[in-house]
Amino acid sequence: MRETAERIWATIIRARAETELRESEIQRVREQSAREQERQRAETLAELRSRQNSLLQQRQPRISYSVNIIAGSPARCLERSHSSPRPPSTGTTGTGAAKHE
Repeated sequence: MRETAERIWATIIRARAETELRESEIQRVREQSAREQERQRAETLAELRSRQNSLLQQRQPRISYSVNIIAGSPARCLERSHSSPRPPSTGTTGTGAAKHE
């Protein structure tokens, strides 16, 4: 009877050890999979950043040109208004002040 109990106990201990081993293997595979997914995400992100930088470098001259046109427009308008002759004054400026020359 005692021998049977010892065999059963040894079988239980062996089954527990095998279960723990399987669980640790499953955990290791999960962690490895998570690391692989993170590596793939990092590679994808790096590739997207590289593409974004490349696109921005390609578009930079156009963007700069457009910004310069937009930013320079008020200044050019002012230059044109100062260099072009003004129409003659009608005597009123809209503020109630009369022309005193």
